[in-house]
Order: sequence, then structure tokens, then C-alpha cells
Amino acid sequence: MQISVSFRNIHPSEGIKSYANKKLNRLPRFLGNDNIEANLVVSVEKYRHIAELNVWADGERLYGKEEADDIYAAIDMVVDKIERQIGKLKEKKEPKRSQEVKAEQPEVTVNGEIIKSNKFSPKPMDIEEALEQIKLSGDHILVFINSQTNKICVLHKREDGNYDFIEPNF
Repeated sequence: MQISVSFRNIHPSEGIKSYANKKLNRLPRFLGNDNIEANLVVSVEKYRHIAELNVWADGERLYGKEEADDIYAAIDMVVDKIERQIGKLKEKKEPKRSQEVKAEQPEVTVNGEIIKSNKFSPKPMDIEEALEQIKLSGDHILVFINSQTNKICVLHKREDGNYDFIEPNF
């Protein structure tokens, strides 16, 4: 983590700099990596103590500016503000979990027997790729889109080890 502390209209103090470093070193814990660059500008204007913080992490820029009666309070407040922004950023980047309850697959009754139905998206591939895919997967049936004809095809492994290739005729 790279930290730079700059002073405007205030005498550079080692105490303020070490306090700021201590507070800013907490940020990698929230982000989960050390590839962070932080730039803190501490300034005094009349009676106001101002802390401005720019943080670059994971390709994102976070910015916070706080004023207080005490410079240490301003640093605390701006670091807290950036931590909240990091929380929002992490929440935004997390994959959203589906709120839907996954429905069971419908069952179809044919002549008193229950047959399960599966839904999937067939992938485009040529016949040689499909043959390799069924050999590697160990499945007995593979449904795919023939990349040469753009038709849905079925490759079935028979009990004798040979394969049936089924393609619609329309």
C-alpha cells in the first residue's frame, strides 16, 4: 500500500503523519488486497481542519472530504467515509444471488410412467467435437447444435460402444 500525506497551511507534523498512516493501513483489510494507493491532504483554513482523501483500489477511485474542529477527528471521519464507500463497492461487485426459488423440473406422465424433463442450452459444435465431448463426459446422450448446419442434433452412445447420430430432416 502506498500512502502519501500532504500538508496545506499547516506545519508538517510527524505525529499527524504517523496517525494518518496508522488509520490508512486499515484499508487493505477491507479491500482484501495491498494494491492500494492513498493520498491524504490535510489543511487548515481559519478554524476549520480539513482532511481530503483519494484512494485508488481495484481500478476504482474513492474520494472523501471532511471538516472538523480537530485534525485528528477530520482524519477519522474521512477514513470512515472511505470505509463505507469500500463496503458499497464490494456490495456492488458481488454477484447477486437470485431471490427466486428454483422451481422443480416438471414431470410428465406417459402411459403411467413418470419421465423427468431437463432444460438446457445446447452448444454449437461440429460432429467431431461432439464425439470428443461425449467420450470425455461419460454421458450416453449429447444434444448440441451442429455448427455446420445450425440444426439441433443428438449423439447417442449405444451399448456396443458405437454411436448413433440423429439429425432432423427439415
